[in-house]
Amino acid sequence: MGVYEADKFKFLKTSFDIVERFLKENKKILGICLGSQILAHVLGEKVFPGGRKEIGFYEVFKVQNDELFSDFPDSFIAFHWHGDTFYLPKEAKRVFSSKLYENQGFIYGKAVGLQFHIEVNKDMVFDWAENSEDELKEAGVDIKEWQKVDNKVFSDMKNLCFNFLEKFIFS
Repeated sequence: MGVYEADKFKFLKTSFDIVERFLKENKKILGICLGSQILAHVLGEKVFPGGRKEIGFYEVFKVQNDELFSDFPDSFIAFHWHGDTFYLPKEAKRVFSSKLYENQGFIYGKAVGLQFHIEVNKDMVFDWAENSEDELKEAGVDIKEWQKVDNKVFSDMKNLCFNFLEKFIFS
């Protein structure tokens, strides 16, 4: 689903309202994947279908430093499952990009939007795939390739996630 489908998925409007309220109250927000798109949308930017779906394990590049992500290397592998993208909100700081999509992560005040996933483990990835065979087939994704992903990728994502969350929660 996309943020532009709020008439079809009524809960999206509630999500927009919550994010807008949290922004006004200067509360912390972490939006991952659709959450980053919701954040960009509420901040007034267009969210739209990208050129192609980015589903699988792809490299992410740190394009700007920030204390929240000081433990992140300049590039790393993360899991992606999205076909939509968005324009960077005004006054937001772009922190991450990928080869396919420029806006993979941004910071706006106390809000963080991450288009990629570092919160997943191997079981989650394959559970998602099991329930999305049609979408994967349409996107030309062969999940057999995912079996070849080194366990270190999952370990690295877990460590990055925990390091980020510790800083995000306690900052």
